[in-house]
Amino acid sequence: MRARIEAARIKVENELIDHIRSHADAIGFPGELGVSRAVNGICLRVLTTRGNDAFDLIKDVSDFVVA
Repeated sequence: MRARIEAARIKVENELIDHIRSHADAIGFPGELGVSRAVNGICLRVLTTRGNDAFDLIKDVSDFVVA
């Protein structure tokens, strides 16, 4: 039972990671992006020269997670 729950969680996290990367490509995110699975969720790392670019991407990602 635990193994199935863990596998389902990993599958959903991987799908979210793919969605975030695709979105960043689609909007032409002008910076460095790192997305990976962490112990309890995912880790999003952004590096930009403008704070607004980072904020906009983080806001978009938070909308994915909440939706």
